[in-house]
Amino acid sequence: MAIISEHSCCAICHESVDGDDCFATTHFLTSGHPLWEYSDVPMHWDCFETWSDRPAFCRAYFEFWAQSLTRSPDRGLILRSDRAAVGLTTPPNQRVLVLLAETATWIGLPLSEWESFCRTGEAPIHLRTFEKQALLGVLPELAAKLPDAKTVRAGLDRSALRALRAEQKAEEKSRKSKEARQLRAHQKRWKVARRSKSACPHCANRRDIRAVNRFPGGRSYFICRKCGRSFAPSHEP
Repeated sequence: MAIISEHSCCAICHESVDGDDCFATTHFLTSGHPLWEYSDVPMHWDCFETWSDRPAFCRAYFEFWAQSLTRSPDRGLILRSDRAAVGLTTPPNQRVLVLLAETATWIGLPLSEWESFCRTGEAPIHLRTFEKQALLGVLPELAAKLPDAKTVRAGLDRSALRALRAEQKAEEKSRKSKEARQLRAHQKRWKVARRSKSACPHCANRRDIRAVNRFPGGRSYFICRKCGRSFAPSHEP
């Protein structure tokens, strides 16, 4: 989510904004997108509501996050239509997540409150008038396709979640294996470098040189105790 300070300005009108009363998204657009400069920045609600590019911006946000629901190990996509996407988090404390395409609005509520939500349309968060209108417009579809908690729960594709977790586990295993190989190679180079301690390039001292190994967080180096300066091992790549 955008970081808003006392110096932040609305991306649309460029006037100062109140952090408690503005709209902002996460950083979801890259610099190649025509609306990327409006991603991860605050906007006045009134400016956002009447913004001519709001439909395109909201659609891009919707597509990005609807797709992300299919690539998360702790939540899954239950329903996706042109106007809304519905996700469900994994047990034990399951929550239903509703994303409105027209307004880029997220609504999250406990699964136990889903049926009541479908009947009344009463969201657990404050909604602006135009957000409420978008919700009421899509509510009949949600109620018809996902009438109760049982239907919502049944829509969670656990096989897809299991496959995703298995894929992520395999990627993690591959990453650790690669790091282990790099560490072994680094340690081998380091042993050679320590045995061959060349002269300090700063003062030509060959004695009392301390080796410092910072792998994998940083590069390793020697410190010459005579002049107090550091230099890289000659055998380091």
